Order: sequence, then C-alpha cells, then structure tokens
Amino acid sequence: MTDPVIIEKAIEAIVVLNATITNLRLYPPTSSMISNSIERAYTFLQAIFEQEDSVVFAESEKSLIISGLALNEKDQKRPQVIAFIQLMLNFGIKSIVFEKGLDRDELLTFLKAVGQKPENVIREGGLEKLMTGKIRHILLDQKLYVAVDKDQRVVSAGEIRDKEKYEEIIKQLMGDSDSVSDLQRLKDAAKDPGWVSGLLKTRMSQITQQKETTPSKELSETVIRMMNIVGQVVDRNSKTEIFRQIVIFLAEMDDETLSMILTQDLPDAPDEDIFDNVIDQLDDKRLERLTAKIRQLEEGVHLPEDRRREYSLKFFLKGGIERRKRKDPRKGRLLRLRDGINSILKGEDRVFLDREVMISLPGTIDQLFSKGKDKLAEGLIDRLGEGLLSQNPEVRAEVSTVLAQVNFSFVSGQQTDQMIRLSHKLINWVKFETTVHPNYKHICDQLKGVAQTLIRTHQFAECKQLLEAFHLIHSRKIEKNEAIQAVAGSVLKGVASDDILDLLLQAFETDQKGLRDQVDKILTLLGAKIAPSTSPTKKERIDSVREEPVGDDFAQHLKRVDQHVEQGDSTSAVKLLFDLIVKYAKEKEFSKADILRERLLEVDPVALTEIIKSGEIIEEEKSQSIDKGHRDLWTNLYDSLSKEEANALYYAMKSAAFGPDQTIIRQGELNFRLYFMDGGQLKLVFHKEGEEFLIKELKPGDMVGDDSFFSITVCTTSVITLSHTKLSFLEKEVLKRWEDEFPTLEAKVKDYCLGFEKISDLLEQKGLDRRSYERVKISVKCSIRPMDDSGVPVEKPMTGTLVDISEGGLAFYIKISKDKAATLLLGPKLNVRCIFPAGELQRQIDQNGTVVGAQHHFYDYCINVRFDKLLDKKIIEEIKVPENPDEETI
Repeated sequence: MTDPVIIEKAIEAIVVLNATITNLRLYPPTSSMISNSIERAYTFLQAIFEQEDSVVFAESEKSLIISGLALNEKDQKRPQVIAFIQLMLNFGIKSIVFEKGLDRDELLTFLKAVGQKPENVIREGGLEKLMTGKIRHILLDQKLYVAVDKDQRVVSAGEIRDKEKYEEIIKQLMGDSDSVSDLQRLKDAAKDPGWVSGLLKTRMSQITQQKETTPSKELSETVIRMMNIVGQVVDRNSKTEIFRQIVIFLAEMDDETLSMILTQDLPDAPDEDIFDNVIDQLDDKRLERLTAKIRQLEEGVHLPEDRRREYSLKFFLKGGIERRKRKDPRKGRLLRLRDGINSILKGEDRVFLDREVMISLPGTIDQLFSKGKDKLAEGLIDRLGEGLLSQNPEVRAEVSTVLAQVNFSFVSGQQTDQMIRLSHKLINWVKFETTVHPNYKHICDQLKGVAQTLIRTHQFAECKQLLEAFHLIHSRKIEKNEAIQAVAGSVLKGVASDDILDLLLQAFETDQKGLRDQVDKILTLLGAKIAPSTSPTKKERIDSVREEPVGDDFAQHLKRVDQHVEQGDSTSAVKLLFDLIVKYAKEKEFSKADILRERLLEVDPVALTEIIKSGEIIEEEKSQSIDKGHRDLWTNLYDSLSKEEANALYYAMKSAAFGPDQTIIRQGELNFRLYFMDGGQLKLVFHKEGEEFLIKELKPGDMVGDDSFFSITVCTTSVITLSHTKLSFLEKEVLKRWEDEFPTLEAKVKDYCLGFEKISDLLEQKGLDRRSYERVKISVKCSIRPMDDSGVPVEKPMTGTLVDISEGGLAFYIKISKDKAATLLLGPKLNVRCIFPAGELQRQIDQNGTVVGAQHHFYDYCINVRFDKLLDKKIIEEIKVPENPDEETI
C-alpha cells in the first residue's frame, strides 16, 4: 500500500486509536465517551478497508512502517506516532494487522487489552491469551518478508513469499541464471516498482562490495547485464525513476570500471540518455581523468570485432565532450553561484548585491541542511547576519529578503533550534534598522509567531530576550521613528492573544517547572499591549498574578504532591490530589481542578476509581454552573449533547459586549469565531459596487459566522450591531482540542447551525449575486507560489489545475492537506501563472492575488483567488471553453 492518501488515513487512525486507549483508561466501557471513541476509530479503519483488504502497522528500529512504507521524518516525529510505537515496544509487538471484516466489539476488546499495564497483561497470560477466540481480524506479529533500502523505504516483496525466491531473482540480476521461468518471475515482481527499486539497490550494493576482488572488466559486464535485464522487465512508467538510480550509482563507481561501462552499448531510458546523464553527474576533473582512461582503451582497439567498441570510444571522446560543452551556459551559472557563495563565506560583502547569487541562497541553505551539511549552512547564515548590520541600506534590504525566506522554511519545517538561532540575528537587525520597508514588517510578523511558539513550548527565557527588543522600541528606550514604534507595538499586541495569555497564566499559577519568574517578566513585557477585547476577568488574573506571592496555596499544594511522588508514596499523592480536585471543583475554580486531575493521571494512571470519580465531580459541578438563561436560549443545542459535551461547549465559550453600529464580521475578511446571540440586535448586510443591502435582522437565539467558522473561506457578508449586543463565542482553535476528547461535538454544533438559513439562500432570495464577473470554464496546469505582502516568494512553487477564470479571479484544484489549505488562506498573497489556448494562439497569465476560499473535493482542494488587478476582459473572451460553472470563483 503506497497510496499517500491511504497512509494519511492510517496516521489519522493512529491518532484516534491513541485517544480511544486513553479514554478507556479514564471512563467505563459503557460510557458515551467510549462508544463515541470506538465509533470514530472504527470509521477511520473502515475508510481504509474501502480501498485495502488490510492495514499493517510494524515497528522497525523504533520507527513505524505502515503496510510496507516507512513514514517520513516529520510523520515519525508526530506525538501520536511516537506514542503508538512506544505502546508496541512496551508489549513487545513487532506488527499489528487490522483486516477487513473487523467489527466494533473486536476493536474494543483489543484496545482494552493494550490499554492495560504490560505487567498486568503478562500476569493474565499475555495479549495472545486475552485475544484468543475473541478477535479474528486483528493479528499480531505475522511473518512478513520485506526488503529495506538505505533510505528506510520498506518494499513489499509481492508475489515473492520466501527468501529462496528472492535469492533466485538476485541470481537472475547477477547473471547466474538464464532460465525463462526466472525472467518471468522477475517480470511479475516488477509490477511493483518500489520492490524493484529495493532489489536494485541490494544488487548495486553487492557490486560495490565486489570491486576490490573482481576485475573491472568483469564488473562492467555485470552492470551492463543488470541494466539490460531491468530494461526488459520494468514497464515504461517506472523506468525513469529506476534508471535515475542507476545513473547515480554509475557516477559513484571507480574510474576504471566506469570508463569501461561508458564505452559499452548502454540501454536507453525513456525520454533520456543515460550517457548524457552520467556525464552531467561528473565534475571537470573527473571527466578529464575518464577521458584519459578512455584514450588508453582506444589505443588498444585493433581487431575488427572491436569496431563497435571503437565507435563507442569516439562517441564519448567527441560527441559526449561536445554535448558537455553545449551545456556550459548552465554549468557556468552554477559555477558563478558557487563562486558567489564562496565569496560570502570569505567575508566579501560586495556579493550581497549580486541578485543572482542572493536569489539562490534560500534554496542552497535548505539543501545544505537536508544533506547534513549544517556547519556550512550555519556559516552562510552567520555571514548573512553580518550583512543585516551593514551601513549600506541596499545590502540590508537584499539580506533581509533572503533571511525572511530562510526563516519561513525553518518555521514551516518546525526546525526550532535553527529558528531560535536565526531569531537572535533578526532581533539585532530589528533594533538596528531605520526604515519600515516591506521586509521589516514581514520579519517582525515572523518573529511574533516565533515568540508564540517559544511560549507554547515553555522556552520562556528565549522568548523574553526576543520580546525585550520590541518592548524597548515601543517604550522609546531605543530611539526609533513612529512607524517602527508602531510595528513593535503591533508585535507585542499580536503575541498577547487569548490562548497565549491563558497558557502564561496557567504556567504562572501552577509553577510546575519553576519558571514563574520568567513568565512574570513576559507578562510584564506584554502588559502594555494586552488587547482591549481581553475579558475583565482575565485582566484581573493578569494583574493578580503579578502581585501573587510565590508561596500561594495552590503552588504549595502541588509541591506537597511532588514530595509524595519523590518519596515513592503514590497512595498519599493520589489521596491529596483527589481531595484538592473536589475542593476546587466545589469552589468553581475549574481550571485548577482540571490541572490537578491531569496531574493525577500522571502520578498514577491506574488509580481508576479516583480518576473517574474526580472527573464526574468536575463535570457535575460544571453542569450546575451553566447559566440558566443561556441554556434556556440554546436548549435544543444542549439537549443534543451529553453532559461532558455540554460542559465542554459552555466552558469553551467566551463573552463579548458591543455598542451600536459596531462591525462584528466584515465581508471579504477571515473570521475565526462562531457567535451565539445572547441579547441585542444585529443586521446581516451585503456590500456590492459601493451599495449596502440589508439581508436579514438577527435576534437572540441566532448564530453568526458559521459559514466561515467551519470551512476555509472568507466572509460573504458583514454583521453589524443595531443596539447594545451581548454575544458568546467559540474560537476556531477549540475545534482542534475537541478532536480527541469530544470527537463528535464539532459535528453536533455544525448540524445545529444547519437549521438556520444559509447565506447563499438569503442572497438568492434578495436577487443578489456574490460574483461580480462572468466565469469561464478552463482546464490547464498552473504554477502557484505563496508570497508575503511585499511580493517576496516565501515557498517553492506548487502545481495545480485551473478550473475556471473571470476578470476578478480564478479557481484551481490542488492536492494539499487541510492544514496547508488553511495556511494558503492565511497567507497574504499568491502568484498564479499559466499558459492557455486563446484561439489559434497561446496566452500567458501571470497574476497576483489573495486566497478567499478553499473547498474540499475528495482528495483535492479547490482554491479560490481574487486578483489584485482585474484581468483584461478580452483575455476571457479569447478562451474557447464551453461554460459549465460547477466550481466557484470570484
């Protein structure tokens, strides 16, 4: 199974399986929480069984392999994947197979078994005994024969069921077998190109090991034989990748053997010449050495039967060298770039103004890190950091453009160490720079994100150092102009989001890691820029924690718990924690009660009585504390939820009050909140061509913002207050938190919202069309490149398929994840390029625009883009494609 979509489904299944195992430790098997979790896990596995008969999770050297495919490094580092591997290691399981036909009872029985402590399972006779007779579609430690290459790609042997057959095929490639049956077996196995790739690498490795003991002539003949056999058995679609591997292998061979191979009649790869590709892999010195070797071979050509070989030698010495010369322009550019990079490393600042070299640096640095050349990459970054402090503003502008792209790569690749290292250089530049140009704003915005990441990962000391620079600028302790001061203030305000403040307050109040002083300093740095919309309660907490003595009761209670744990007295720790949970729950201090219950889970995960009972007490107290007026207003919604879900919904809500004529949601902008009207009046309006159209008046009990909250799109309409209005709201990030704990809650809230009239229907009733321009259907490939607000590319281009276009925008399909689609929507700009037929000619479009929506279509997303500048209407008229407006655009 190599379909990446199936692999992604399998990873999603792991996430749900982990959550279900955790819930089984906390709740009785008959609770709604468990039934919901089992149903969700079962649904994910069934989605896989629609395309595959089974899914195999195997552990190899503490890495996870899914149905023969090793996960990439990013997926291997997912916390849920790591937890799943640890579970397998704890039980000594090498592989788990889930087969089609699996039912819910089997799944529940299995998860209950692996949810126990391994030592308890061993006392009961082991997993096999617990599963005997009860589980027929989950198999443990089945014998699977696989080949693993050096890149950790695990390739299924397909029809090759045992080692003997595998070795026979190796002999076929070695030339030790000429039987027709062996060749047919190899052709059958070659239907799996991944398996052929693994087998080929095994064979190449054997050839490399033989070079010390086998004559070069014999080795060259073996390689040619192997290439000819592969050419016979591999289908055309797989040949390109297979022969690319062969080219790399040949280029790494010793000069003696390679010179003999290059003078042979090499098989052709599809659409490529192996000879040319090998030559391209060689540097000038090696090419000169090979030329000398081949001239020596040429001197030995005397016999008539060597004419073919003589032709090959001349082909290399004349045709090959000439073709190499014709490629000199490309090679010359590479040499210029290499020289430029070397000049930078030698300390020459003039290269910072060489646009060609500077444009290449982000990709070069990324490649150096990916190839393990960290020191060289860091050396380049250090020199660029020096360039940021140049007295020449042009140099600073060029260098900051490069480092903005490098930093974006670190952030998106979650390279935290490199991100922190680079942030120190960027902060020095922020304090040094004298003008606010687009790069300055962009990098300051990046540093805001870095600060939030550092807070979320409790790296408070690093964060404090970063925030101090902006605080010094904003407080005028560093003299800067008003524009730079405004940017600094915007960064501090942006860092102080509600979720970040919640995290800081929790870290301060619990002081579990002894970092209270550092958190206090960060709160002080952010204090002047805490958002006006922050609730009074939170502001009071922020003020109070700054005055709160270190020896407060809550912190002292946690220290007592830690003392019991350090002394090995888990019984006393559990009792103290339970009593404290009850105390704080009765006092309605639910955040502290929840923190203590999490600590209880850490101290003794099998203290099920206390864990379950404390959870029930918290939920009951929360339920009794829900405002009656609010619950009565939304009674149909709350009646559809379990007690746990109702509490989760209510306590995730925040409140806000607005005066008359205030805009709550603005048409054409992003919205991350779902509003519940508790009081007042609102109006829903639509703006078009400078006019405002009243769509509907809203009253208490109405929902606002659901059209953009549950999807990836900008708002279609605006919402404005008509009177003093009281609202409760959810923030979009809460949906992520619900995924594991309350997997059906989002769907229930979304279903409730479907009971209200859709905005598209309301617009239709008013005779209003959201689109300002006629759409034209078209299907061509397009190149998409995300940019920052200054037009600087921040990622490598992606390929999509255009589906329709208008004067105002376009829509295209692209294969990306949900998170990536959201990132596109949050990004300031996109550049879209494509070439399409216009009558008998071809026309190119190169437009910048903003993403305004992303709709999921099976495994693709349809991305809608609004152009910054209108497209010429004549271009639309030239596109000769029948109209069929199935997809949306502007």
